[in-house]
Amino acid sequence: MVKKSELETDAKILVQSLSEDYEIPTSWAVISPIVKKLRVIYLVNVLAIIVNCAVYYSLIDVMFVSGMVFYCVLSCVSITVIVIVMAYGQTLLAMSLNETTRKQSLIYRLLTKSLKRCMSILVCVNIIVAAILIINGPNNIIYYGLSWFASLMIGNVVFSMSISRYMTPAVTATFSKIGEFLSSSRDGKDVA
Repeated sequence: MVKKSELETDAKILVQSLSEDYEIPTSWAVISPIVKKLRVIYLVNVLAIIVNCAVYYSLIDVMFVSGMVFYCVLSCVSITVIVIVMAYGQTLLAMSLNETTRKQSLIYRLLTKSLKRCMSILVCVNIIVAAILIINGPNNIIYYGLSWFASLMIGNVVFSMSISRYMTPAVTATFSKIGEFLSSSRDGKDVA
């Protein structure tokens, strides 16, 4: 069980860490860990396409197989863009914290644990959806990208709901100060 006082103390430590001088990560430094986490999703997409092609098509159907490869690449790029848009701000915030603070932070550990659980469920659900699509016909795999899109949107809502219980009024008020620390100035004055 997590106590309210522990969360509030941890939130203050996180804000204090951000009030100190920190190195601003590059865009690639923020995007890189997001893309690394998506490797499992890419693998599941590629395997679904390979299994679908192996079950229904031979090498003679080069035109269809090449279309499936194009679809797979397009699907992976779309998923990447969606996830980067959803996760960029949070990843930037996490990378702005020093490594020691991240390792010791209760809130960071809770968020990471919830995110891993949510991603595991999404992957499992989409493996089942891929199997259903493949069983139901050769062309149904085209809808697999829609499955990922819908599950990412639903997963985002579920993740937000799962972490909202940790956002006590004091934690929320403390985090509202983060914007002040992440910007170099406010109303033309340096934030101190």
